Amino acid sequence: MEYFTLAAKKEKGCPLAIGAMLYDKFYDKKEADKVDVGRFPWYDFHYDMVFDKELCLIVKDRLWDFDIRMESRYFVVSSEFLALMQDFSAPIRSSAPVQVFSTSGEPISTREYHILNIIQTPIMDIAGADSDYELSKTGTVVRRMNRLCIKPDFVQHFIKIANTLPAICSDKFRVAAIERGVKGVDFIPLIDQSQWEEYRKRDRLIKL
Repeated sequence: MEYFTLAAKKEKGCPLAIGAMLYDKFYDKKEADKVDVGRFPWYDFHYDMVFDKELCLIVKDRLWDFDIRMESRYFVVSSEFLALMQDFSAPIRSSAPVQVFSTSGEPISTREYHILNIIQTPIMDIAGADSDYELSKTGTVVRRMNRLCIKPDFVQHFIKIANTLPAICSDKFRVAAIERGVKGVDFIPLIDQSQWEEYRKRDRLIKL
């Protein structure tokens, strides 16, 4: 099975980075300055974090029309992209609807968005014998990745490798995404390491 990394593509309404603040509800600037965001559980993120109620993103952008981005340690996806992930049994730990407002309180999109926490896959479970990478002393973080070859018997259509790398999808997922008109995303062949490195330098990979 062929795999692809997901990279942010700049289009109208599709910023490369979203720079959003996640709150329990909308706050105007004066209120937001007084809110201790550290009290919210998602700012002490852990990988079994459960999003179970509607939340609010306050952003500086004027328009959102993308389908998937990463912000901090969670995914922000459109309802359409969430449906695509569910169709392919993506390992979603939890999800919740999220309202999106500008700092002045104006809605910036006609689309519906969701916050996702994805179950992450240890690299040892996915990397084939021809992969070339180096782990940290703790064995939990990939310090260096020269080559990643997915095990032939590993079958999953949407993957987030723990503590490193961008989101990865299968060719079947990519084809379905393109057919559904996904916006703001490039799909880079996983084997194309030189191009992958260029995207990483420009911080376009949809990653943690």
